[in-house]
Amino acid sequence: MTEQNTTVPRWVRGEEWATMLSPRVKKLHMVGLGMSNSTMGRNITANVIVFSGYDDMMAGDNCTRTQGKIVLFNTIFTTYGGTVNTRTNAAVWGAECGAVAALIRSIGPFSMQN
Repeated sequence: MTEQNTTVPRWVRGEEWATMLSPRVKKLHMVGLGMSNSTMGRNITANVIVFSGYDDMMAGDNCTRTQGKIVLFNTIFTTYGGTVNTRTNAAVWGAECGAVAALIRSIGPFSMQN
């Protein structure tokens, strides 16, 4: 048996939290997605812009309006296979349009408060 050194990416969950500041202050239930980027201890505060999915964000001038905002994908559950692509791609889609962060509603047939 031959040994080889290799590097394997490892993601470690850190402290994660989200708070809505307006129209009222409310701590939100959330969980960070595996392999998501760290804020390096910095808070991100920005207005939120809501889209039903990628096509909605790319329609008209919506992508331009996303610049500097937190994008929230409020994708309605159809089937797991039909909606899981939002969870997989939300951060990349938001970054395409200059969002500072991406949020998604729970990808499931019912809310688990995250």
